[in-house]
Amino acid sequence: MQNLERLQPLLDAKCSLVATDGRRFVSRSIQDVFDERADTLVQFHSLFPMDPPAPSDDKLLRRCVVAVKGVFSSGEAHCSNEQKLMERVEVLQRFLARAGAAVLRYILVPFWLDERTPVVSQDKEMIPREKLPALRSVAEEFVALVYVNFLVSVLLRIRCFVLCAIGLYVCIVLSTSVYPFEPHPALQALSVILLISLGATVGFVYPEMHREAVLSKLTSTNAGELGLDFWLKLASAGAIPLFSLLAAQFPQINQLLFNWLEPALKAVK
Repeated sequence: MQNLERLQPLLDAKCSLVATDGRRFVSRSIQDVFDERADTLVQFHSLFPMDPPAPSDDKLLRRCVVAVKGVFSSGEAHCSNEQKLMERVEVLQRFLARAGAAVLRYILVPFWLDERTPVVSQDKEMIPREKLPALRSVAEEFVALVYVNFLVSVLLRIRCFVLCAIGLYVCIVLSTSVYPFEPHPALQALSVILLISLGATVGFVYPEMHREAVLSKLTSTNAGELGLDFWLKLASAGAIPLFSLLAAQFPQINQLLFNWLEPALKAVK
């Protein structure tokens, strides 16, 4: 939103590369985003009012009781308002994507077509870079943020899938060690195969992600390099399922683990 607020006044400045009709279309797209943001904020403040007055001490208990009754009596209406808010946010995201497409098509493409420097080479000494116009810089940052928002959502989903897979594996190993399922040797072999498959999948996906140039720029790391931080994260992710498998296979490790946990369990009791 801040990029759009800075981009809108820059569109008024005349530029020989940007057509007038394209500038007007982008300006209308940005204005649609601002209008939708205003409607979304109205829906948001209907659920969460701004700066509610602080209740006095004598009325605090009464207001708490009224609020609890209101939650139980108007729960369906509250859920309906939340659903409407999510629908407004979805529409706002669509308008942001449409504005990003308009900026990309009518603002950035003319600048990129007029570019005369190499695309891939980055030698600063041999290839001097000209100072970018403010319109192009702000437009590129806005379009990049639209894509970064999508990429970050996908990366967070991948991390959630990995954590869920680790949790499911630990539950499977604990269930086979606590209850005498049959055939037990086959289940133990299956747990080893699952661990190898999980480790191979994570060990293939994560390095490829860290070697990707665009994702490396998002994480402020060098493209194609796997630093110490990556190996520590990978080792920490594989330590939990590996330790659970060893504890299930070797009773000595299991007994040692419970000896460590016994004082904490007694304290809880």
